[in-house]
Amino acid sequence: MASGNNKKNIEERLTNVFSKHLKEFCLENINYATGYIDGEENLNSFLKEFEAVAHISYSTVKSEKRTEKSKRYTSQGKLRWESKAGVKIPYSGIPFILEGQRVLECVYGKRKQKKRTHDEINDHPEAKKKRFHLQDTKKHGCQAKVTIREVSMFVDYDISSKSQGMSGCMVERQLKPNTLQKIREKLVDDQQSISVLKRFYIEAPRSNAHNNHSMDETISVENSIHPELIEKITEYVKSGLTNPYDLQNLLKSYVEKTMFHGLTDPPSILNSQFYPSIKCISNHIYKIGYQLKLSKLDQVYLDKKIKEWSKEDGSRKFFLRMFKDTQEATYKDQLLYVHQEKWQRDLLLKYGGEICLLDATYKTTKYAVPLFFLCVKTNSGYAVVGKLLIYTNSCRNFINVLYLNYNVQT
Repeated sequence: MASGNNKKNIEERLTNVFSKHLKEFCLENINYATGYIDGEENLNSFLKEFEAVAHISYSTVKSEKRTEKSKRYTSQGKLRWESKAGVKIPYSGIPFILEGQRVLECVYGKRKQKKRTHDEINDHPEAKKKRFHLQDTKKHGCQAKVTIREVSMFVDYDISSKSQGMSGCMVERQLKPNTLQKIREKLVDDQQSISVLKRFYIEAPRSNAHNNHSMDETISVENSIHPELIEKITEYVKSGLTNPYDLQNLLKSYVEKTMFHGLTDPPSILNSQFYPSIKCISNHIYKIGYQLKLSKLDQVYLDKKIKEWSKEDGSRKFFLRMFKDTQEATYKDQLLYVHQEKWQRDLLLKYGGEICLLDATYKTTKYAVPLFFLCVKTNSGYAVVGKLLIYTNSCRNFINVLYLNYNVQT
């Protein structure tokens, strides 16, 4: 847990965030603050600033929607005046429908991944990497959670002013039932014309709600990168920027000048959620680059790349036989890829007259399919004069390669 002065500082900053964003916010509970926010954009602004001040990220562990199959949130919806279950929704004179609930857990919450009880069997046995870890997981069983209840408020049917001067019995027996009946009729006749306000009732943890871990902002925490920054990385990669150091500077500028522009309490430079490391940025660049590939199937992508390479340099020679997954598959339906550059053909013609060597490269490096290098001995050592990928390491595949009318003399 956080030390005295630092804990008090974090609590004051959280209180400022609550008072800024939450309407009718309450701090009666020593562990949680409650209130509501109108509009999804305002909700996202609150969550972003809340995580920045708390120096802790949260991840969604439970989400229910009225439009989805749920026992509680049916597609029809029930009109209500208040709700006392979970995050309480007090009576305000405006009827509403429960739209859903979302629960976000502290990054140091419960561990969900089970430890491996047996070793995985690989086709390519490798030595186990022995790395020293101070702890095998960052999870510490913290109970702090953010609970958000989404409702649709029918603001045009507010009865708070009409109920003034009426007895409680009249309100319960006449005013409320008549108002709900009008809403039901309006929803059946013309659902598009009815005015609805999206409101989010929130229960957010204070500093006392966190346990089993420190909240000291001077400690660098491996938080998940913010989704808004992932979108910016995607935008930069699509535009051709792939240098992680350049992207780190651009993201830093975006955080300071756009995300938290004008705020007196920006996130700490040690908060990896808003200031990701080079390694984290590099990982996202790789993922985004893979998603932008022409095809998720490697052989389809390879076929398109071969066409591009052939247009760039017509002297290159390629042969690709696509894999076909059929019940009566023969060796002619198996993957075969051969590549040779012009200078490699020249070396093969000059030094390959007596003997050539086939190097089983896949035995020393892990590959999904067998990779071989065709080598010849030159006056300065051995040189690779061709490479081939085959589906299986069989004699028939090698014979098929030898019979290819491939090495065209020029």
